[in-house]
Amino acid sequence: MADKKDGESPGRFSSQAQFPAPTASDGGYGWVIVACGFAIQLFFVGTMNMYGVYLYDLTDYLGASQAAMGLVSSVYMVLLSLAGDV
Repeated sequence: MADKKDGESPGRFSSQAQFPAPTASDGGYGWVIVACGFAIQLFFVGTMNMYGVYLYDLTDYLGASQAAMGLVSSVYMVLLSLAGDV
């Protein structure tokens, strides 16, 4: 067996082959998209869940009834649920 070095496995490929480090195909931009998506969901879901806190102040400020403000919040929640996790 010519050209065989100590510790080298027999065959065509060495067990100590050097492979290049994997890189992100998008250059790492995917994490920016994930962070922005998290921030958007945090903002919109946060406002949806705390709507009852500022409902009375909005009705007093706008002069609208609670039924009208409830309709607005219902439409908001339906649209957020439909377009939220696309």
